[in-house]
Amino acid sequence: MQFARHLLEYLAARTLVAILALLPRPFATRIAMGGSRLLFAFLPRLRHIGLRNLELAFPDLSLDERRQLLEQSLENFGRIIADFAHFPHATPADLAARVGTSFPKELEARYRAAKAAGRGVIFITPHLGNWEMLAFCYVGHRRAYRLPRSPSRQSFA
Repeated sequence: MQFARHLLEYLAARTLVAILALLPRPFATRIAMGGSRLLFAFLPRLRHIGLRNLELAFPDLSLDERRQLLEQSLENFGRIIADFAHFPHATPADLAARVGTSFPKELEARYRAAKAAGRGVIFITPHLGNWEMLAFCYVGHRRAYRLPRSPSRQSFA
């Protein structure tokens, strides 16, 4: 029974992503954000868990502030889903128009020196906003990107 439920959830998610990919990105974003608002409104268990987690993380916030933060988080999730649906069709020009990238001159020099020496570089970034877009933006600037070799990941690659 658990397998059937997971399969149905997977198929629903794949269908949603496929539909969002067919829509223009701004419209897909509005649809996905609206869908996330519906989740907040019609799934009380999800809302309760989110509010409880926010209460633990931010005990000084009022209930109204935690609700607003949860709503904003779910709307952001909708934006991320819409972006994810459009990743396969994103061009470097699309990414450049939406993502600003800059490095301090010293870090840019270090990056170029490592690249010239044939060494890899690891970027450490905060997990804020649509951080998944970093990899696509990085590749969009025609820089090689690959996952580190790991025996545990080989079955997924």
